[in-house]
Amino acid sequence: MSIFSDAMGTDPYQPQAEPPDEWANITQSGMDDKPSSFPVDCLPTTLLYAATEVARFTKTDIASPAVVGLAVAATAIGKKARVEEREGLYHNPALFIVPVAETGERKTPVFKAITAPLEHWAENQMGAYNYEVAKVQAENSVADSLLAGMKRQAAKATDEEKRAALVRRMTEETARKKPVPPSPRRFTSDCTEEKLFQKMYEHGGEFAVLSGEGRPVFDAILGRYSGGNRTGDGLYLAGISGDTISRDRVGNALTGSEDLAITNPCLNVCVMIQPDKFQEVLQHPALRESGLVARILPVKPASLIGRRFEEPNEAGLSESTMAGFYNTINEFLNTRRSIDYMTGHRKPHLAKLGPDAKEARRQWYNILEREMGENGELAQCRDIAAKAVTQAVKIALVIHLLEHPDYLLADQSEISLTTWKSAQSLAEFFLETAIRFRDNVRASESDAQRLTEWLWKTKRQTVTIRAVLGSGPRPRMRYSNEVGPVLDEMCERGILRRHPVKDEWTVNPKLFGLTASTLPRFHP
Repeated sequence: MSIFSDAMGTDPYQPQAEPPDEWANITQSGMDDKPSSFPVDCLPTTLLYAATEVARFTKTDIASPAVVGLAVAATAIGKKARVEEREGLYHNPALFIVPVAETGERKTPVFKAITAPLEHWAENQMGAYNYEVAKVQAENSVADSLLAGMKRQAAKATDEEKRAALVRRMTEETARKKPVPPSPRRFTSDCTEEKLFQKMYEHGGEFAVLSGEGRPVFDAILGRYSGGNRTGDGLYLAGISGDTISRDRVGNALTGSEDLAITNPCLNVCVMIQPDKFQEVLQHPALRESGLVARILPVKPASLIGRRFEEPNEAGLSESTMAGFYNTINEFLNTRRSIDYMTGHRKPHLAKLGPDAKEARRQWYNILEREMGENGELAQCRDIAAKAVTQAVKIALVIHLLEHPDYLLADQSEISLTTWKSAQSLAEFFLETAIRFRDNVRASESDAQRLTEWLWKTKRQTVTIRAVLGSGPRPRMRYSNEVGPVLDEMCERGILRRHPVKDEWTVNPKLFGLTASTLPRFHP
């Protein structure tokens, strides 16, 4: 008998096994994964009514149509307006919004209802667009015939003055040729990086990627179709940040070289994605380093599955309720800013923060800056927090114009303190959600999380340190003294129980009754 045994013959320094049928419940609350309540009261009236109606009709959380509505409004505004964050620092309303929801959360109906004004406007423009395309093609065809004739004359001309005159006429005629106008469609749901550049270039730098199914979009960003381990995030980064995008290609004898540039681009992105794909994006080292992840505004709408019951004679989507939002989007799309005679381009409306809003922005900026310091609460996510104020400024512009669409015709306007507070609340919501997603990713990368998921997938009844080192989840732990503390942590959560004699741990059978979404989460 051990000298450490008590009078009953048990060793207090050895773990005591509970009867097999007395397993405790696994601790689920490793971190707070409950989504924050969406700040509905921050929405401008027209968007609030539309989002509420779409949420009722589709039986989804109002957060989904609300954030898609922000993206639709930003797309319709495009480069017609910009906002001054502080003197010398200006932004287009370019946002990258990502609602994250499981399959079956009715993402497509939400997108269809909210993006309808963009679709209808494009359809209504198609008649005039097709006529304009035919007209340009006809005029260019005539010009090509004239050029072909002058080319033959110039080739036969022996008189240098006559040849020079023909060349001048050819130059003038070539300059009069018109480019084919771009399609009135303002967004795509899926395209390659090369095609997206082309669409942005054709539309003067403003375009959008909007989709209720974002897997193909993120596959392209992840570089799935690029080859050479290259990601496809460069165009998205520049389009959201407003940095000049150049596309220089040598080309060949058939296509010729390519020397194109988009100045002051404005790319809006809003795609819904399933959690697994979004986690893949958040875990991608290159996307983290490039800053794309930090620029994403995520939202996790509450799931209503299991509560979406239908009542007799339910009303369809109310056109009268949606009219305010739809009409405002049409007003944005139909607005034509005046030409700036100095540049030859249309001059955008300029929105500035009013004195009170400017001071509120400054104070919030300083708070975030302090918390991003070495010992601050935001020190571990400073890349995300550093973008929050700029995101709020862009959102403030969208809210401001949704509240006062007629301002888009003026040269300047002033954003009120009330509008700024709404924008800041929305930005804080996105920031909190982004940090929660980041923490969840860090947790999933922890050894305890990966080992728990490995046990759940492999349905192992027992596990040993040797098994973890030899065939455990990758990247594998290399030393036994690394594995012990991880197994102890899992024991504390009720996932494992150490055998009283053998160097072996038994898996709680209740683990196998959990789903992927209900597996316990570990703090990073």
